[in-house]
This record gives sequence, C-alpha cells and structure tokens, in this order.
Amino acid sequence: MKNRKRFIKEEKGSMYDLMRAVEDRIYDLEDDFSESLDEAVSEDDVRELTLFIPNAAPLSTAINATIDNLKRKIKRGVYDEDKAIKAWENIADAGIKLYDKWYGSGRGSLTMLDKPTRHEIAIRLMDDYDEQVHEDDVQESLRLREEESDKRWLNTEVTKDEYKKLKKFLVDNDIKHEASGAYNLIHVEVYVDEYEKKKLNDFLDTLDEGCHGRRK
Repeated sequence: MKNRKRFIKEEKGSMYDLMRAVEDRIYDLEDDFSESLDEAVSEDDVRELTLFIPNAAPLSTAINATIDNLKRKIKRGVYDEDKAIKAWENIADAGIKLYDKWYGSGRGSLTMLDKPTRHEIAIRLMDDYDEQVHEDDVQESLRLREEESDKRWLNTEVTKDEYKKLKKFLVDNDIKHEASGAYNLIHVEVYVDEYEKKKLNDFLDTLDEGCHGRRK
C-alpha cells in the first residue's frame, strides 16, 4: 500500500509536468500565430493600395462621406475609434475590389488580399485622413482659446432691482458672471471680451437708475 501511494504521487507529479508542458506549448503556438499574422501583412500591397484608394475617383464620394460622418460624431461627442476603423475598413474593401477589377482578376474581389493586409490598409487610411476628420475640432479649440485669451474680468455695482434685469441679460447672452452683496447694492463681476463689454455697457445704459462704478 505504501508503494502504491508513492506511485500515485509520482503519477500526479508526472501529469502536472505534462499539463505544464502542454500549457507552455499552447502559449508558444499563440505567439507563433500572432507573429504569423504580422508576417502575413504585405507591406507592398498596403503601400500600393493606400496610394491608389485616395486617388481613385469612384471612391471620392464614399471617402468624403466617411470623413463628414466622423466629423459629425466628433461634434456630437460620440466618436469611437473602434467604430471609425470599421468605417475605414469599408473604404479599404471598396478600394481593394476596385483595384482588383481594374488591375487584377477583373472580378472586383477581396480575395486578392488577406484579412490582416486589408485591416492594415484601413488603419493607414484612418491615419492619413485623421487630420481632415479632426480639423473642425482643432479649429474650434483654437477659436475658443483665442476668444478666451481676449477676455477679462470686469466689475460693477447695481441695485437689487437692476440686478434682476442684469442677471437675465447675462444668462440670455451666456456671459460668465459672479455676484455678491455689497451693503445695499449687488457687486457683479463679468468675464467678457470687448464685444461683450460693449453690449453689456449698452444694456446698463438702458437701466432706469444707471450703473455705479462701471468700468469702461
């Protein structure tokens, strides 16, 4: 019985070693598979198609539509890079079919290129058109920064009745402001550029009781 127990333990040890060996082999195969995918990408085909697609007139409408669609998503705050690559994969596939029709089998087939190469073409297209896709977003950021740099804090003091009218004006015109009590008056600070300052001063001039301490 003692020998039997020892034999079982040794058997378990052997099975454990075997399982470890199998597991290690699986990891090796996964690494080999990943490397094979990388090797499957044909750089020559990627280069050829990424030059062909942007210059193929039949694809220009689809490309522009894709750019406009992605711009709208950015503006709405729903841009997703994973979904964007899918859009460029559609363009890549259309380009590959057109290339095959013109210069390949004549059938307009995707089979001339493997999937990793087609995916790489889509990635390159997304990178190439990235500046156009994001140009509105960049310009808007620059515009906001420029506007922000022209603004400064100004202050005035008004009566409580005047402040009710002034507050409505500030809210309606989306002017950043802060208010605090100043004895029997309301101290108001506004963050404005020169154009907003003029509008604000014109409005204050219409108040019946005028405005005290207003900056000009």
